[in-house]
Amino acid sequence: MAGKLNILKCPACGCIFEPDSELVYHDVERRFMIRYLENPTDKLNAPSVEPDSYAGGFPDSYALRIVDTRNKLVEKIKIFEDGLDDRVIEAIKLYYLYGTKKIGWVDENSIFYLETLKDDDELVFLVREGELDPDKIKVPYANYQSVTDEIAQVIRLAEIPGWVVIDRMFAEHLLRRAGILPSGAGE
Repeated sequence: MAGKLNILKCPACGCIFEPDSELVYHDVERRFMIRYLENPTDKLNAPSVEPDSYAGGFPDSYALRIVDTRNKLVEKIKIFEDGLDDRVIEAIKLYYLYGTKKIGWVDENSIFYLETLKDDDELVFLVREGELDPDKIKVPYANYQSVTDEIAQVIRLAEIPGWVVIDRMFAEHLLRRAGILPSGAGE
């Protein structure tokens, strides 16, 4: 979580670099696995890659996710370690962006779940708008519960076995199917 994952430093010259390689994070206790692929569409469509072979032998209760940035990898780890559902987190991000009319201003790589404040019963998100310093946005945990309840049936119907990308597009599709796309959508 210190930003040094898969970062290499040359002992001779001190040059630091990030190899372009797949990374798999597996948490046996919490039953989730996350694959970092820099360009998942190309790599998953490549004939040499068998994505389901990584999932072989894992029960359906396992969360299998694919991310395309290191920040998303760290975010997914935090979400699952905090016992949250990443599908609900993505829906909350969408609610925030539509509610504040920032959907066109804040791209998917500029809003991340950061932590849960147990004492305050709030979820904290980090939002960066353009070149401005990031803001911390607090969302009451009750809102998380409310969104979970609203989309629970659609989530059950939309269960996809194997590796899944849970992102803004997934959340938008989920909320459309539930008939609860936030106000401001399409304006």
